Amino acid sequence: MAVGCGLAVQLGAVHTVAMLGHPDGRVEPLLFDSSPLLPSAVFAQPDGGLLAGRDAVHAARLAPERYEPNPLLRIADETVKLGADVPVVTALAAVLGRVAAEAARVGGAAPGTVVLLCPAGWAERERSVLTVAAESAGLGRALLEAAPIAAARYFHRLFGAQAAPLTVLDLGGTAAVSVVFGDRILATERLAEAGGLDLDDELIDHLDRTHRERDPAGWQRLRVPDTPDDRRARQQLLDDVRAAKEMLSRTPQASVHVPLVGVDAPISRAELEGIAEPMVGDAVEALRAVLRAAGLALPLPGPMFLVGGMSRMPLVATVLHRELGVAPTGVNQPELVGVHGALLGLLARSAPVGGPADPRRVRADQAYRLLAQAEQLARRVSAPADRAPALAHLAAAMASVAPDRARQLAVEADAVARTTHDVRFRAGALGEVLVGLAAAELPELAPLGSAAARTALAAPDPYWQVMALADLATGLRPVLPARAAALIEVAELLVEGIADQQQRRDGLLSVGQAAALVDPARAVRLAGYLDDPDARASMLASAAVTVAAVDPDRGAELAAEALRCARTQATPNTWVSVLTYQVLTGGPRCDAATVEEAVRIAYGCGDPVDRAWLLACCAVLTDDAARAERFAADATAQTRFDDTDPAVAAGIAAAARLLAGPLPVAAEVLGTACARMVAATAKGRSSEWHLAAAATVLADLARLLAGGRFGPQDIWS
Repeated sequence: MAVGCGLAVQLGAVHTVAMLGHPDGRVEPLLFDSSPLLPSAVFAQPDGGLLAGRDAVHAARLAPERYEPNPLLRIADETVKLGADVPVVTALAAVLGRVAAEAARVGGAAPGTVVLLCPAGWAERERSVLTVAAESAGLGRALLEAAPIAAARYFHRLFGAQAAPLTVLDLGGTAAVSVVFGDRILATERLAEAGGLDLDDELIDHLDRTHRERDPAGWQRLRVPDTPDDRRARQQLLDDVRAAKEMLSRTPQASVHVPLVGVDAPISRAELEGIAEPMVGDAVEALRAVLRAAGLALPLPGPMFLVGGMSRMPLVATVLHRELGVAPTGVNQPELVGVHGALLGLLARSAPVGGPADPRRVRADQAYRLLAQAEQLARRVSAPADRAPALAHLAAAMASVAPDRARQLAVEADAVARTTHDVRFRAGALGEVLVGLAAAELPELAPLGSAAARTALAAPDPYWQVMALADLATGLRPVLPARAAALIEVAELLVEGIADQQQRRDGLLSVGQAAALVDPARAVRLAGYLDDPDARASMLASAAVTVAAVDPDRGAELAAEALRCARTQATPNTWVSVLTYQVLTGGPRCDAATVEEAVRIAYGCGDPVDRAWLLACCAVLTDDAARAERFAADATAQTRFDDTDPAVAAGIAAAARLLAGPLPVAAEVLGTACARMVAATAKGRSSEWHLAAAATVLADLARLLAGGRFGPQDIWS
């Protein structure tokens, strides 16, 4: 192994494992006495030297008072008792020294880059002790990585990238449960008494209760060993109990020799499972708590994976499936999952050396993080009329990378929408859900629209009927265009029954926008009824996009008419309506003079929302790369304005979404805007609707980052 090869190490409570990465991409676990599991034990020799691994286990029979089987559990202490006090960093360095020696032997030289895994919740002191121990062992200045992140990376490689948070349940010598999304831990919790060491203690308690009458004094000596002989017997009992526990994962019966008591105690798998089941139940409760801390809820948003030796017990998968309704996934060597994942990360960072990161991978990772944030926000919204559309947008964003999860969210969104108490909002919520289903390409769920249409027609007045039918038609258009056209026709007839002039105008605009997706000729005709240039420009621009797909010349004519309307009104809002369609849907492009006019209006605009949005459009539409960069920067700079008004934050977020070129910049800006929106909600300055809006725009941007495209129905929604 030449210098520069990677080494990943996990020093565990019971065992230490390591994996080596070669320049050609091969990986292999290090073997210690023909096993990948090196006991994490240390033993102090009379001359002060330390033995580690199986050498320490063997030597402990001679002088058990100089033996510590689990030095990692003492990391919070200054010293370990090995006859005399030994610094804990020295004890850990002895174990890591065995790893360093084996790595050098196998590869022919010391490893160049080393990554050490550690529990997610470790404080800085514990992390520092581990890195100092690695240096003392000859491993150099090692990198540290949280074990759940490394495990998640391994499962991503094995089963494919997940567009939803995954759960990692680590049942090694100690236990922990974490929810991980991309390279971020959303929440984690260590379980006080649910690991393999705790199960060993529970098994000894069971044997004590069952056989104490045989020799109470002998059991007392095993419980509180005072002499070297007693400590030796206690260690022998622990070793036999651990061996029987592992055997019961493969066979229905085992036995344990109890020294000092002189009994060979039989133990069955049923007894073991009876002892272990409450501990697995504690893990289930911890998982529920971690989900709550992450802002999530059951059913699990993504897959569940098992790591650690105790996960081999058949009971673990059985209880988890029974309690959570999800079958967890395990692997043949669960102890090696973390180091394999850490090594994958190490190799990815170093190959090619000095080369840029794969932009597709960067965007995918950003998409996963944004989707996790979006789902957290959506699930904080209690009002069904707001929560349902947010969940539907999540379904659309996840459809291309996690179709099964997208279907779950779509069905949930529909169910939530139907719980909306006010029938006026219920129909609108269902319509937005259908928009999400269409974007998610889930045509099998389109029949939901029939029931939604009946709900819309049950609204108490024509205005709400029209608005709901327009939403429903927009959602149904991609999968049931004939049904969408029929709804638009009904909605147009109902517009005539709206008495209030402002509501009539809004209803007509909604019907025209929906018609532009199905029957653009109808939209153009309806636009002629509008005396508001702003509304007419928006409707014509929408129709231009649909028409251009089949008749580019006619599409260009309609786009030109929309621009004439925009110039008549000359307000930023009108220009936003026109340019947005061109940017996001690839419609007829503006000429240079039009872009200059839009730039002038943008910089003269007093509203930071409209200014940000227009500048973002100009950044995409201009042919001058330097100006495009400046427009994009100026658009993102609008976040410095006071956006405690969530409408401003939402507008800036939407403007950032338009930055179709520098999407990572858009992601950063969008995250900032949504974070401020959430903060405003927490302080009572905004409502849950704004959380739903934040979730929606996060999901939309994630969809763009994951390679998705937007159509007119998405913009309209």
